Amino acid sequence: MNPFLATLRERHLQGEIGGMTAVCSAHPDVLRVAMRTALETGHALLVEATVNQVNPHGGYTGMTPAAFARQVGEMGR
Repeated sequence: MNPFLATLRERHLQGEIGGMTAVCSAHPDVLRVAMRTALETGHALLVEATVNQVNPHGGYTGMTPAAFARQVGEMGR
């Protein structure tokens, strides 16, 4: 198991409050707010996109998975 997830699980089992910020969106404004929230809360950020938003053919956003990952990475810098 991923060390972060293992730690999160262990803390949960010990009764501690914790979690992560998670969004399913390819919209830049939503991603910016999610990143800001994760920074402010100290939580990890999980970003997903639906197959309709992002796929090998571009989805309705025009982005492939690689382009989406690149965009999210650049926004996070």
